[in-house]
Amino acid sequence: YAYTVAFLYSLVRARRSRPDRVRRIAAVWYNPRDLTGSNLRLGHWKQYFENMGVRYDNYWAYDMKEYREQFERAPNAVRYRFYSRLVLRRLRQFLRLREYDVVWIARGFLPLYPLKYAFFERCLRRMGVYLVVDSTDGGDMLGNERLVLDTMAQADRITVAFRFLREFFEKRFPDVVHVEWTI
Repeated sequence: YAYTVAFLYSLVRARRSRPDRVRRIAAVWYNPRDLTGSNLRLGHWKQYFENMGVRYDNYWAYDMKEYREQFERAPNAVRYRFYSRLVLRRLRQFLRLREYDVVWIARGFLPLYPLKYAFFERCLRRMGVYLVVDSTDGGDMLGNERLVLDTMAQADRITVAFRFLREFFEKRFPDVVHVEWTI
């Protein structure tokens, strides 16, 4: 259901041209908002962009309590319900993302979900938003290299946290920017 809605919405709401100026940015987090340090990649940029007059909204899909109870220590039936809720939450967020000039996604649109390709990212591209995908570390490549490379292929720009990732992705994609990961 969610995939059908996203696909049809992206067809109906497709834009032919992109805005000439960035006025609105949506930051789509992979990690929960209350995980220590999870806001360091995308969340902390809010104040800087808003000081420049750019609207900057953070979107997350779950919190740590929910993760612990319904994913980390849960049987598969509970995990399946959790995945289903994540997909529906992201669908509701997806339907609002057309109003943004830039969508900056950390790792992938659907967190913790065993996708095989970048479906939602493709739909976002069809809607004409400028898509930026952030890669914090290379761990995702170990679990699902095909998904990571497909997600990055949808991006207009890739941001990375480490020099090694910049060098790795620069060989494959045209626009890679190193935004230092500071601790």
